[in-house]
Amino acid sequence: MKLNSNLGGKGMGGSNHGDSNDLCWKSVWPLKVPPRIKICLWKACHNILPTKDRLRRRGIMVESSCKFCKEDRETLVHISVSCSYTNKFWFASPWCLSTGVREWSSFKEWWMSITATLKIQD
Repeated sequence: MKLNSNLGGKGMGGSNHGDSNDLCWKSVWPLKVPPRIKICLWKACHNILPTKDRLRRRGIMVESSCKFCKEDRETLVHISVSCSYTNKFWFASPWCLSTGVREWSSFKEWWMSITATLKIQD
């Protein structure tokens, strides 16, 4: 307890993103999926997966177009939510999700919206 009071915040040291990150982690942790899937979702929520767009910004010369649709840049939001290929995947999933309704600013925004929607439906 003394460590937390010395850091000036609750739990993890008073990060500005703590609440959002806690909500993200709390939505991932209870899932009954292999740990590697949880880690992948956590990385996606923190936008640290190595998409072509991120690799190019780090100076690695790769083609920037999406591997699946070849139409847009391969960003995390595109490859996981906006791509016509992944739209078909999500719609065919057990949750029958439609992802093309709106533009998402981040994977985390989409993930939090989806998990809230699925909780309401349960």
